[in-house]
Amino acid sequence: MLVELDDKVYAIEFKIDQSAEEALKQIKERGYLNKYRSLGKKLIAMGINFSTEKREVDEFAVEVVESV
Repeated sequence: MLVELDDKVYAIEFKIDQSAEEALKQIKERGYLNKYRSLGKKLIAMGINFSTEKREVDEFAVEVVESV
């Protein structure tokens, strides 16, 4: 999921029974934020993992990929 605001772009990747780090890795490897680099906005990757066992968000990770 991509969310573009006036000054930021968020790439949010959801995983189930994996890890938030795996989600961040996917965002970077697949270049989800690459086309937004020339806009001069802060680029933020967010990884969210849901646990089917706990039935809730298990992990959450945020990484600023590029800052203005």
